[in-house]
Amino acid sequence: PVLYSKMKEVLFPELEETTDFEGYNLQQLRQFFALSFLSFYFIRWIEGYLDSGMGENNLSYGSNPLSMSADKFKKLMCQITGLNVELVSSIIKDLTFNPSSFHTSVTIQPFIYSQGEYYILPNLFVQVEPSRMMLGALNKGEKKRVYDKLINSIEKTNLDLIGRKVKQLPNIVCYLEKTLKNNGQRICPDIILIDPTRKFLLVADYKHFIGPISGSEVEYKIKELEKAINQVQKYIDNLNQLSKVELISIQDFTVSGLIITHKPLPVPIPIKNNIPIVDMETFNQLVEDAIFKKMGIYGVTKSINHWYHSEPKNVFSEFESEIIVEDWKVKRTQHKFA
Repeated sequence: PVLYSKMKEVLFPELEETTDFEGYNLQQLRQFFALSFLSFYFIRWIEGYLDSGMGENNLSYGSNPLSMSADKFKKLMCQITGLNVELVSSIIKDLTFNPSSFHTSVTIQPFIYSQGEYYILPNLFVQVEPSRMMLGALNKGEKKRVYDKLINSIEKTNLDLIGRKVKQLPNIVCYLEKTLKNNGQRICPDIILIDPTRKFLLVADYKHFIGPISGSEVEYKIKELEKAINQVQKYIDNLNQLSKVELISIQDFTVSGLIITHKPLPVPIPIKNNIPIVDMETFNQLVEDAIFKKMGIYGVTKSINHWYHSEPKNVFSEFESEIIVEDWKVKRTQHKFA
């Protein structure tokens, strides 16, 4: 029960247990991960214990994959998780490495099937973030429509959470997913926050980006981030031309933009970008601090802008290293703290 409670916190905490994954629901998926994690972590602990006893001068036990036939693997997972074979088979199928998908990897589809045998590395399985694994597996597999539906549900839930939080700020008018028209153009920002007393308006989009784990995914996320930046800038341009939002006059208001991501996004940000990007946890914490200090949304935005545009505390410098492999010379560009 304790481990399952923890799994509820890390595996799609925004969704109901009855959420359908086409073949199993979220409650069954959490049960699968919780009990698989427990079993695989024990194997990892045994491997570490054997390594510590052998000493550095002896051959280490290392991390060894499990290998068994498909039927035996499904039977084992049924015994571990207590789920029936149909449910287990469906989950295993989604988490089985698909070599025909160029962008997949063992960190999102950790079960390897080859020539009638399944291979799984317990040490890898217990170190991968479950939500990231499942979202990546669904997005790379045959269930892209399930992935899109899940992302939409998660974004809606988190957007409502942000809305409930900011409505506690003083002098605040909050609109979520408000459609506005301007000279034939239609915009629908996720969040519009207005403080009439400060003549200030903040417009923001929430993006449930999942962290990239490969070079191609980093490139894709950079493009998606650029699209989000341009979208928020479009909101700002249109709002600067509007005289009011519903019955609230916004003439001569200062309009600022923001992008809120689910978690910190480990990708390069365009140097010339003036739209701050902040993760949801940090944003909610800043809002809580502002509520305690009786500050409005202007104060929250000022803090974000100061943090975002200040010089980074950690500065990296670039250097190259060379690795000689027979007749080849491999050059690697790396970074270190300056």
